[in-house]
Amino acid sequence: MKSLFGGLLLLASSAVLCFGQGYFEDVSCTTLSGWAYQTSGNPSTVLLYKDGNSVAFASTVANLYRSDVQASIGGNGLNGFNIVLPSSLQDNASHTITAAVSGGSALTLLGSNTVTCSPQTPYYGYNENTATTSGTNGYQPNDLSNWSGINLASGATGGSYIWNQLPSSWNSEYEVKTTLSLNASGGTFQHYLRAQSNSVSGQGGDAIIIELENPTFTNGPSGPCTATLAALQTIGGSTNRFWSTTVSCSQTMVMRSVIYDGSILIWLGGNQYFGLVPPSPNTTGLPGFGAENVPAGSSVQYVQMVAATRPRLTRSMHRRLPCHPSQLP
Repeated sequence: MKSLFGGLLLLASSAVLCFGQGYFEDVSCTTLSGWAYQTSGNPSTVLLYKDGNSVAFASTVANLYRSDVQASIGGNGLNGFNIVLPSSLQDNASHTITAAVSGGSALTLLGSNTVTCSPQTPYYGYNENTATTSGTNGYQPNDLSNWSGINLASGATGGSYIWNQLPSSWNSEYEVKTTLSLNASGGTFQHYLRAQSNSVSGQGGDAIIIELENPTFTNGPSGPCTATLAALQTIGGSTNRFWSTTVSCSQTMVMRSVIYDGSILIWLGGNQYFGLVPPSPNTTGLPGFGAENVPAGSSVQYVQMVAATRPRLTRSMHRRLPCHPSQLP
């Protein structure tokens, strides 16, 4: 049995899956990224640990396409992972983050990175009006002068608010964060990434749109909830729904979407992480949010925008994954 960092178990005496290669490549104040390749061709589950804690603070599946990995070792290239750095680690303190691949009852080390991040104070944030009148659908900014592409005609079933104050220094790399109040089943809640000022879901304007669709409660808003999380891309009037999955939801929940280095990272409800690469990444554009068919009592309570920035990094440890426990030092 071998351990690392205050008792974090890396290998147990039972059988371990045979892996090819992998790296925990990078940490930014927004994202954690790397790749893992398993010779069996099965996707790898990656666990993230902080500061020697033996309990993982996040997990994800390494199934994002990486052309460089495919060119190097073959296979289908679906070996990458990206997740959002939790805000709890953005506290001006140095944190060592360790990535490991889960294989049966054992873990195999991918590497560690040390990062120091300041709290992500939103460049812009405000409390939302909880409006339920026709055409506002449970959301409306308090200061409409900072928004364009409102696209909310009287009696409309939905629309978007695109933020027109994006600083050029952000280089179209940013996070959109909303706090949702879900008090009934139904509705669609959206984040807009690299959007045109007239973007609205299903009606035009180039954009990448992340949607939480049709949250459905069992036994009322305090009971279990499921929804569909989807990613769409509109280019030249044509919309492609290129990804979706089933997720859990709750009465009050936070939804975060990050666009960074051509990748999309989604953090939902505190413990659900997803990494995507759009088919044809938009290179520039504005952030925003929107909703459709929001039921009475539900709303977008709060929205924030923040730049996706890189942190101060110390030496990064990268290593090849072994195919047998005896190959570990």
